[in-house]
Amino acid sequence: MSIKGPASRESLWALHRLVTKCLTEYMLTTPRNKLRATFIQVIVTFLSHNGIKVEGTAPNVADGLAKLEGMALPFTTPEQ
Repeated sequence: MSIKGPASRESLWALHRLVTKCLTEYMLTTPRNKLRATFIQVIVTFLSHNGIKVEGTAPNVADGLAKLEGMALPFTTPEQ
């Protein structure tokens, strides 16, 4: 496979939705006593990069992921 240039906004948005879906699914389907601190930290970092600040507790992280639904692309500017 060869890379043919930068990804389109549509491709980036699709990737962002997929990552959000996977992280949300992990938070919703994993029993609280089985959640891994390293995964929680990855999710907290992802949320932070999307402008959502949360404390690293499971309920706060799950609420933060819910806020991503319908957000504008984090990697575009309003004029794009």
